[in-house]
Parts: sequence; structure tokens; C-alpha cells
Amino acid sequence: MTPFIATRRRWLVLAAFHVTLLIHLTLYLSQSGKGQSRSFRVLALGMSVFALGVIGAALWLTPQRGEMIRQRIGRGRWVILFGGAALLLVFGAEMRPEWVYA
Repeated sequence: MTPFIATRRRWLVLAAFHVTLLIHLTLYLSQSGKGQSRSFRVLALGMSVFALGVIGAALWLTPQRGEMIRQRIGRGRWVILFGGAALLLVFGAEMRPEWVYA
């Protein structure tokens, strides 16, 4: 098992990357003429919610909570893994360039 301090550090680095994602998205949307399509707005909303969730999880994580999660998930980790992969597949399909729709 990875010591908790290393796990915590990884989550904080992941949260920092998501903060930069939110900054980039904000700057992109502040330009005139950007983000006009409904598809992009749904994508931006999904990215924002996911990024805020990761940041919140990184701040919420403590050694006790990490152990609690590990115990509760148990064998269900494979269901979570494949469910997450399926969500990423749907999310990736949404990110197709618009010329695909033509």
C-alpha cells in the first residue's frame, strides 16, 4: 500500500491541474465569440463539475476517510473502474470536433 502522505500529495497535484483547467476554461469563455454551441456548453459544464469534484475530494481526503473508502469499496472497485471508463467513453464522444457532425 502507498503511504497516505504520498496518496495525499498525488490528489493535491491532481487538484492543482484541475484548478488550471478551470482557469483555462474561464479565460477561453471570456473571449468574444467562443462557446456558442450547446454541445460546448454541456462539455464545459461537465468539465467544471468534474474539476470541482476532484478539488473537493482532494481537500476532503484524510487518512481515516481513505481507509473507510478502501473498506467500503472492497470488490466493487472493478464496477467503479469499468463504470468510470464507460463515462469517459461517453465524455470523449462528446468532445468530437464539429466537422464529424457535418
